[in-house]
Amino acid sequence: MSLPQSESRSLMPLLAALALAIGACGEDAKPASDTTDTADTPDTSPDTTNDTASCEGRAGVADCPCRTDRTCDTGLACVDGVCVAEVTTGLVLPAGARGCEVLLVEGGGRVGEVRFAAGVRGTFVREAPRVAIAVIRESDADFPSGAVEVLGTGSPVATVAEARCVDAAGAVIPNAVVTLR
Repeated sequence: MSLPQSESRSLMPLLAALALAIGACGEDAKPASDTTDTADTPDTSPDTTNDTASCEGRAGVADCPCRTDRTCDTGLACVDGVCVAEVTTGLVLPAGARGCEVLLVEGGGRVGEVRFAAGVRGTFVREAPRVAIAVIRESDADFPSGAVEVLGTGSPVATVAEARCVDAAGAVIPNAVVTLR
């Protein structure tokens, strides 16, 4: 996709800042890279929520142990060795914004993935308990509903700790509010 010359120039400062932010954050932390493999560690804690007899031969399903490769069925995530429901929330970005940097702090949950809709470019880095998201709009239009989805577990998955958004000219939008819905 090619942007008009004037629009391309106005996004250059944002793109340069995005590239620097991505480089400064270091390597993208994959969801499993910061977890401890507990496959060889026996769980000695009392388990009142799982009836292990009912989970026999059912690894990867809700409320049962994860598979040996720490995966679960679609819509579930492996948390502490048990498959739990995955929660999807969306970032609501302010009108007039063409790019945003958002810092989330995990609350009662864990962010596993961030997805970006068509017409939106972005990246994220998770360094528990923080998740940094950088996103830009490919055209001179507001971000559509559902432009950025945050997938994770727990409730709430995370909260917005800080956000900074810029307009089409690259000027910071004062008092821009970004929320999770």
